[in-house]
Amino acid sequence: MLSKDQEFEFLMRQHSKALSNFLISRFAFDETSAEDVVQDSFVKAYLKFESYDPDKSFKAWIFAIGVNTAKSYKFKRFESLDVVSDVQLLGYGTQENVELTFERQDISKALSLLTKTDRHILELMYFQEYSAEQIAAELKMPISSVKQRINRALKRLSVEFMAR
Repeated sequence: MLSKDQEFEFLMRQHSKALSNFLISRFAFDETSAEDVVQDSFVKAYLKFESYDPDKSFKAWIFAIGVNTAKSYKFKRFESLDVVSDVQLLGYGTQENVELTFERQDISKALSLLTKTDRHILELMYFQEYSAEQIAAELKMPISSVKQRINRALKRLSVEFMAR
């Protein structure tokens, strides 16, 4: 019989590459970012391993954790969304930094199109890592309303980025 650590290590070795490949294809991460998210996902999974039901698919469980971690990671990268001046842009020497700056500006503009409440809900979810239940309790809203607002806000953001 395997110990908890041995079992977890076996599962991690079995699924880490597939999770990394999935994150690269789904979230357009580079390999380094994907590895960071995979590592964070497995740390979260390890800390909650007692709650994992061995009768269910570990792959589905770790992928769900990975997707949530990746979403949080994507939004955390843009926590300080400032519009930068041309002078600041000139200070960024590489094409990659200029593209990242424009991406931040795009996200900032898209977020500004959301209602104050929807923007606040996304900030709580992605920047503060609140669950939908915690958001509902804090804003004194039904959880169904919170989930609906999250879906609507994410769709609106998606439409804005597709239009660009």
